[in-house]
Amino acid sequence: MNISDFLVYCISFSGLLFGILLYKKTRNEVIPGYRYLRSLMIIIYAIIMAMFINNFNYGYLDLLFVFLGVLITIIIKLDYFVLGLSNVVSYYLGVGYFYIISALIFLIGLPYGSLKSIKVKKTKNIVLINLLFFIAPLALFFIKMDIINIVMSFSIGAISVMIIKD
Repeated sequence: MNISDFLVYCISFSGLLFGILLYKKTRNEVIPGYRYLRSLMIIIYAIIMAMFINNFNYGYLDLLFVFLGVLITIIIKLDYFVLGLSNVVSYYLGVGYFYIISALIFLIGLPYGSLKSIKVKKTKNIVLINLLFFIAPLALFFIKMDIINIVMSFSIGAISVMIIKD
């Protein structure tokens, strides 16, 4: 990963910051538009999942990790951890995937930041917690990437739950 790819990775996170800023500037419009913002997130999650399914192998171990991703995401909702994993996986799928997934993560951050700001008053906590979870998957760049299908399988399972679960 070179510096320009790292900057793209960081810019994809900044969608959350812009989403919080969007909420602060348009507070009265965000609450009535909750349904539409949530629908936008679901559509973008579905696009990311479809891109991964296009490259999926369908082995038994992969299906096990899809199930594991579903199970863990039902118990613990870590949206930006899964998005960080998705970004890392897309880097290994190819440059085109990486840039598209990064742009989609930026777009998810806009409604996500706005909707989280409705529920949580201290937006610093939203940013710090999600930043830590988003940066954690960067450690996968230092590990030999023979596990790319396993991580992709986990991401597919987790994103499927994020589509269904609010």
